Amino acid sequence: MSLDLGTTVAGLARVRPDALAATLGLQQVRFGELDQAGNRTARAFAALGIGTGDVVAWWGSPSLRALDGFLGAGRLGAIFAPLNPQLPANELAGVLDYVKPRLLVTDLDHLDEAEQLARERELPLAVFDADGKFLTGQRTGPL
Repeated sequence: MSLDLGTTVAGLARVRPDALAATLGLQQVRFGELDQAGNRTARAFAALGIGTGDVVAWWGSPSLRALDGFLGAGRLGAIFAPLNPQLPANELAGVLDYVKPRLLVTDLDHLDEAEQLARERELPLAVFDADGKFLTGQRTGPL
């Protein structure tokens, strides 16, 4: 039997969808919402070509949205690599060169620096807003 976080969240979403899964300050997410967000994120990552063994680097301010990324990556067999949101871009560059992600995900707070880092590495960039909606690197709309 395999027990992973994605399976656990999906199971709890079935039996207790309204139960509180996580909090961060005043933010809250329930198991049903988290499971749906993880699935949406997995589909968005898959549409960008992410699959088993790929590294997804996540550079954003503290947010429950990181759980969406963690679940989404895990459901595809990808590796979720959260990056310190307080790292300056020049230090983050070295981390990106070390982990060699297939995708960089960022929030609107880090977008300008992330665009430059992604461009320099010819790395796809996905941007998420505060509601967890993913935008393309060109900011053309939801994925």
